[in-house]
Amino acid sequence: MTLQARSSALMLFTAGCAVVHPWEALVIGSIGALLTILSVEMFDKLEVDDPVGAVSVHGTSGLWVRLKFTDYLLQRANTNDAKT
Repeated sequence: MTLQARSSALMLFTAGCAVVHPWEALVIGSIGALLTILSVEMFDKLEVDDPVGAVSVHGTSGLWVRLKFTDYLLQRANTNDAKT
């Protein structure tokens, strides 16, 4: 589960690595890792056959970053507020 959370965090903050500051990447990755752990536990309780946790890592984290950060990252990339 630790490797799944780490993979999720890496996937999440690399999506916006050109426009986020390091502290923002830490927050995005930490929340995504927590969501992945909760998602793995939920799928285990529901007895969903996902032995490597791919749905939790890519599905849950990808949906979260899409819903929360895509508009923010695109807006920030189009302004001068991008990291230097």
